[in-house]
Amino acid sequence: MSSWIVLSLFSAIFGAIVNLATKQVSNNAKLNEYSVAWLRTVATLPVLWIVLFAKGMPVVDSRFWLLLFIMIPLEIATALCYFKAIKISPLSLITPITSLNILFIAIGAYFILGENLTIVHGAALLLFVLGIYVLNFDFAVSKNILYPFAKLTKEKGVLLILLFCLIVGINVPIQKMAILYSSSQFFAAVYFSIAAVPFTFLFLTKGKATLKDITISVKAILVMGIFNGLYLFAGTKAVSTGKVAFVTAVVSLNILLTIILSGTFLKEKGIFKKFIAGLIMVAGAALIAINP
Repeated sequence: MSSWIVLSLFSAIFGAIVNLATKQVSNNAKLNEYSVAWLRTVATLPVLWIVLFAKGMPVVDSRFWLLLFIMIPLEIATALCYFKAIKISPLSLITPITSLNILFIAIGAYFILGENLTIVHGAALLLFVLGIYVLNFDFAVSKNILYPFAKLTKEKGVLLILLFCLIVGINVPIQKMAILYSSSQFFAAVYFSIAAVPFTFLFLTKGKATLKDITISVKAILVMGIFNGLYLFAGTKAVSTGKVAFVTAVVSLNILLTIILSGTFLKEKGIFKKFIAGLIMVAGAALIAINP
C-alpha cells in the first residue's frame, strides 16, 4: 500500500479523534468557544514546532507574511463559528455539513487562484443538497417536503457551520498560496503560533475560564491538541507524497468516523440517518476530489 494512502487514512482517523475530543471539551459548561479555540490552538503548537524542527527551516518569500496578515482574521472567524457550533449542536449533526468545505474551496480557488469549475462541481452540489435533506428529514415532525430545509434556519449550529464553510472557502486558497512561499510545516507552525496571540486576547477577555475549569477537561484537551497536530502533519505529508485530489477524498472519511464515534461515545441519537447523510455528502466531496 502506498505511503500516501496510509498517511491519509491516519489523517482521517486523527481528524475524527480531534472532533470527538473537541466536543468533549466543549461539553464543559465552564468553557465557551473562546476558551476552546485558545486551548486547541495552544495544545497543538508543540507538535507543529517539533515537526518543523525535524524537517528544517525553509526559505521564506516576503509575500508569505502579507498573506499571513490577511488570513489570521479569517482564521479567527472560522474558529469561533466552528467552536460555537460544536458546543451548541450534536457533533453527528454538524460534522456531515463540514464536507461542504471542499465545494466552497473549489469556488474560492476559482476566484482567487483561477482554477476551473466544471459540471462535476454542479453534480457534487446536488449530492450535498441531498445529504443535507436526508440529515434533516423527519416525517414524524412534518409532512412538508421542504421541512428539512426550513429546519436549517432553526438550528443555529448548522447555520454557524455553513458560515464556517463559506469563510474556509476563502481562506484555504490563500493558504495554498502562502505554502508555496514557504513550506507546509513552516506555514502550520507559524500560522497557528501567530493566531494564538488574538486567541489568547479573546480567551483572557471573553473566555471567563479558571485554571480549575480547564483542569476538569485536561485529558480531553491534551488529546485534542496532540491529535490535531498529528492530523495536520499526516495530511500535509500525504499531500507531499500523493495526489492532492485522492488525499482529500480519503481524509474526508473522518466525517463518517466522527459520526460513528459520536454515537458510540457521546450516545447521540439518529446516528444511522446521519451516517447515510454523511455518506452522500462524502460522495460529493470525493466527486470533486477526483475531478481531473
